[in-house]
Amino acid sequence: MRSDDGKLSGKPRRRLRSRMKKIVKYNKGIWEWYSKSDDNNINTIINGKYLFFSEDRDLLIEFLFKIFQMFKFYKAKIPLPGKQINKNYVLC
Repeated sequence: MRSDDGKLSGKPRRRLRSRMKKIVKYNKGIWEWYSKSDDNNINTIINGKYLFFSEDRDLLIEFLFKIFQMFKFYKAKIPLPGKQINKNYVLC
């Protein structure tokens, strides 16, 4: 659900994150990593990357959870708060 300013409201985010209990989150360097803990393909080689940019870090994380639900992506990273190079965050 989007608010008047176009951002997702808080309620759907909480519901979505509560359904995603098999996601492992950890920090390494300037990155916050997310990984599917139940994925059997963790040791496969990553052949490509998708990059998503936004000034809204929370929106990118929300998008990440949706991607993990809908597709076979199993690993992602985003800079820690305040560690982005410019005003935008990048979700890899």
